[in-house]
Amino acid sequence: MNFNKSARPVIMGRNGMVSAGHSLGALAGVRVLQEGGNAVDAALAAAFVMAVVKPEACGPGGDLFALVFMKKNGKVEATQIGAVSKTQLAQLIDKTLSQMVDKAV
Repeated sequence: MNFNKSARPVIMGRNGMVSAGHSLGALAGVRVLQEGGNAVDAALAAAFVMAVVKPEACGPGGDLFALVFMKKNGKVEATQIGAVSKTQLAQLIDKTLSQMVDKAV
């Protein structure tokens, strides 16, 4: 086996990158970055869209695994969030949407 050759092209970006299992999910994340959001904002936007366009692969109450570059300390941190209760999820979504609305106004 040749592990040096990828089946997909190598893609690089200077200002950010979003990967998702559907192009609309990735586009939502990219739009958030273009509007000044951070990586976590983009990941949430992509996940919310993925829950609609590809619900069998992504939905509320699942797990989150992420590597996030923290600009304040210059380190990459690993994050893992397990499944949460419906109440916790509703509170998180309300908080996130409120923050997005506050930024837009």
